[in-house]
Amino acid sequence: MAKPEKAMTTTETETSEPAASHVKGRGPRSLVFRDSRTICLNVQPSDAFTPIRRIGGAAGWYYANWLWRLRGALDLLVGGIGLRSGRRDPDNIEVGDSIDCWRVEEFEPDRRLLLVLEMKHPGYGTLEFEVTGDGDSSTIRQTATYDTGGFWGCLYWYLSYPLHEVLFRGMLRNIGAAGLACAGRQEIHGSSS
Repeated sequence: MAKPEKAMTTTETETSEPAASHVKGRGPRSLVFRDSRTICLNVQPSDAFTPIRRIGGAAGWYYANWLWRLRGALDLLVGGIGLRSGRRDPDNIEVGDSIDCWRVEEFEPDRRLLLVLEMKHPGYGTLEFEVTGDGDSSTIRQTATYDTGGFWGCLYWYLSYPLHEVLFRGMLRNIGAAGLACAGRQEIHGSSS
């Protein structure tokens, strides 16, 4: 009996490394941390990218939306922007758009989305989604990058890392499931994490 075809597989890698060049000129004591994960789907790249294109606003962040709302509330308490009111358009993205607490820095349709965190924090954070593939096979890479900017940013990263670990893993898994649903595949036949 043949094994069922895997519709979704995950590979997670997390690297923490000193910055060779400093993001946004943060200085000599700045460290850059990266959390990068991939998921492979048996769907066309456009289907894999659809949930990424719709992220935020009414669609939410695909996992633990209550944590995003809590972080937004805490940001408002310290004078930040909070989660704002969603996004300009639920299906389309343009460079410069605001998506909740993020700003669209770069966007390539069906391929790449780079978001910059606008909440108050001591460093500089980005969240990037990249989709590669051809035909009926796609890989989504989700990369969170945080330039600490020094001691306080490093402390922020280490204190928030356990939540980010759970949040980013769940978010990518659910983005993958949403990509399968966009392709008309409602069931995940196999996965590993």
